[in-house]
Amino acid sequence: MQFSSLRGIDRPKEIVQRAVDSGKLSHALLLLGPEGNGKLAFAAALAAYLNCKTPIEGDSCGKCPDCVKSAKLVHPDIHFILPYPGTLSDEQKSPTAEVIHEFRPKFIENPWLELEDWKHALAADNKQLGIGVNEIRLLKKRMSLKAFEGRFKVVIIWGADKMNGSAANSFLKLLEEPPDNTVLILTTIDAADLLPTIRSRCQTLLMNRIPANEIGAYLQTKYNLEEQQALQVALMAEGSMRKAQVLAEKDTQAVSEKFPAWMRLCYEAKMDEISKLAEDFSRESREFQKFFMESALHRVRETLKVRFLPEDQLLFPGAEIQFLKKFNQILTDAKLEKIATLIDEAVYHVGRNANAQMLMVSLSLRIHKVLREKITPNPILR
Repeated sequence: MQFSSLRGIDRPKEIVQRAVDSGKLSHALLLLGPEGNGKLAFAAALAAYLNCKTPIEGDSCGKCPDCVKSAKLVHPDIHFILPYPGTLSDEQKSPTAEVIHEFRPKFIENPWLELEDWKHALAADNKQLGIGVNEIRLLKKRMSLKAFEGRFKVVIIWGADKMNGSAANSFLKLLEEPPDNTVLILTTIDAADLLPTIRSRCQTLLMNRIPANEIGAYLQTKYNLEEQQALQVALMAEGSMRKAQVLAEKDTQAVSEKFPAWMRLCYEAKMDEISKLAEDFSRESREFQKFFMESALHRVRETLKVRFLPEDQLLFPGAEIQFLKKFNQILTDAKLEKIATLIDEAVYHVGRNANAQMLMVSLSLRIHKVLREKITPNPILR
């Protein structure tokens, strides 16, 4: 993994490059930011850079023996700690060691991997991931040894907030007295989920959302999307490269056709057709259901732009733009906000395995009520 293979991380990259080159890199880094922005990939790229024998212009060379091993995730001085569902009965075994063979190909194939992807890979969709104290105790033993080949021993803790109380306290001791030439890299979405004493001993590096233009350029190359379509998907992804990947792999054409038809049914409250739509919706995969709702939410939010922007600046097909213009005629800002809130709630419930058929019927009727409600004039304006 090299910094050059990652997009949208210029600022964090410059910070660590200067720190490494000046010999002032903190022994503990906390990579903080939302999912899908490449925190884990950034950590792997930094680990490779630290142990590269012939770095080039602020990046690892990608060719020396250390870089080759780093790219394959088999470098003996780069250690991963991975969240694990459940616990192991054998205290002498590391949960990470039990699943690292599954992690390597997944991460190599897609460095934008998220924890939800990892849960799915472990067939643990309905389980909680955690990092137990035995994992940290075994790590501390490994850290007491000298580096085998590299200049640094690097530990990457993916989802450091998944450490339970005992693990966090045990890790704190390693953090307070790290062995020489050791760099600890933690990733988390929310620093508040970590012990304050851990946060205070780490240098926090903010990993912001990836700019839409960077995501769009990636999608054009990776998925051969047209520029307009790539940018539309990038905006829907809201700064998450992983979400952009998922969206790019979905049938966006199906959503473009179904959303207008759904809104018309909501407006007219045709119960037979709404019931049929809900039944068909329930047969779709949970992934598509969530994608459909998120896409609908994006379209509702983008409807305001139809009022103010020329068509050549709108990121929707022509037929859909015409529908959104007509849709605008029966909407006020307040109605748009209410509908967006209802669909946002539906996204939440779909993600928690709500009954899809009942959800769609209920949501459609609630949207109908909003669309048909009369606007009460402001008494001040009468």
